[in-house]
Amino acid sequence: MRDSASTDHPRAGLSPVAMGLAGAAETLRRAAPPPRGETPGPAPLSAPQGGEPAGVSPADAPAGRLLSGTPLAMALSGRPAGPPVGAAPGPAPTGAALNPVPVGGAPGRATPAGARVSGAPAGVRVSSAPAGATPRSAPAGATPRSAPAGATPRSAPAGATSPAPADPAGRVLAVGGGADMPRRNLVFARVGRNSLYRHWLSEPAAERNWDLQLSTYDPDAPGFEEGDLPLSVDRGTKWDSICRYFRERPWLLDRYEFVMFPDDDLFFDQGNITRLFALCAEEGLDIAQPALLPSSYVSYPIVMQCPRFRLRYTNYVEPMTPVIRASYFKVLLPYLERWPTGWGQDDIWTLLMPEPAFRAAVIDAVPVLHTRPLYTGDIYRHFETLGMDPRHDLSEIRESFRGLPGAKRVYGGVLASGTKVGSLLTNTLNGLHLLRAASSVRARYGTQKTALGMLLRSVTRFRYRPSQVQTTPADGLGAG
Repeated sequence: MRDSASTDHPRAGLSPVAMGLAGAAETLRRAAPPPRGETPGPAPLSAPQGGEPAGVSPADAPAGRLLSGTPLAMALSGRPAGPPVGAAPGPAPTGAALNPVPVGGAPGRATPAGARVSGAPAGVRVSSAPAGATPRSAPAGATPRSAPAGATPRSAPAGATSPAPADPAGRVLAVGGGADMPRRNLVFARVGRNSLYRHWLSEPAAERNWDLQLSTYDPDAPGFEEGDLPLSVDRGTKWDSICRYFRERPWLLDRYEFVMFPDDDLFFDQGNITRLFALCAEEGLDIAQPALLPSSYVSYPIVMQCPRFRLRYTNYVEPMTPVIRASYFKVLLPYLERWPTGWGQDDIWTLLMPEPAFRAAVIDAVPVLHTRPLYTGDIYRHFETLGMDPRHDLSEIRESFRGLPGAKRVYGGVLASGTKVGSLLTNTLNGLHLLRAASSVRARYGTQKTALGMLLRSVTRFRYRPSQVQTTPADGLGAG
């Protein structure tokens, strides 16, 4: 979805104040050194691979260059460096929280700053995550809403098979940490011959707070024996196979606190999956994702890592690797069954809870590397084979809900120091970081446009908070 602040020309529609702010941002970007821990990525491609999906013509000059030199920019460029003051948002609303469960397992080991990830592609470095803040007690939980009416699951594709469901009494569920200290989180991974999931298992088993469920669409490939639960075989695509799996084993969503659904082309630093789950629990989140390293293939720059932050609150989490509270995933299942390609789910799943503010976040403290170019995975061939149309799902979702946000936004965050900050400071710091990073990422122009949109919204939309989306009367979902 295109950011509503984006236009066909970088200067179009900007007020003099906004032009001045953007010019100031460009001046600061040129003067500031690159952030520590980042290694410039490859030169920009001839056509952007991420950023705003519709793309920006490389013929467009960088917006900051067009706006620099204004009186406000020159005045601000000589000002001593110092962070702007942001209004800190209040505590997360208690009415929307779901029942938290204590996290089990020990946190993983952090990687020293700038250390190269073992086995990662050459030239990729991962910044060390900040020391964790004292865990906050999660807000009081609320009962998940009932499943929408009329969400009929699609039939399973031919050849979809899986092991018999485990014993509901729990005898098969005491995996991982053992019956006395079972792991409280689950990683559900769809895998094939070229999957990277074996790198995730470099973390010592005794330190993990998560179990691994492998599900393959390639039953003829050897291996896939490293999971903690029996291998699932399903010839479908990612999200329809996930729906079938949990419909057959609903008790697993009571057994685990969080479930992560990563794509199989992601490279995690050792220990970061454990730390990701721990942070989601500490911060009382219902849905989140790890930030993407700047050398990743990135769809939307808003999810690119901003090292000044521990996390940023957002109205957008992409389907690449969402971490979802298990009790909230029960609410999402009927929507995924109705629109199983996954396209469009990222428009709604941070906004289906009654009070969504401060319940979804991009976790900057545990970045991940996305290694595969966009829209090149096996899933896109499977869509065609199975007669699934992701664009139809996207269109139907957008027609079925009112109140969808016009832009992907951040509206607050927690700094690496543990300080909670508001929308003004979050958008300012995030926007300036993206301007500095734009020259070294693949989607240069999309990143610059997103940065300027953030700087503009830090002034014009600093009071923004997400609200629950509503279904259209004609849709029949019954979720209002």
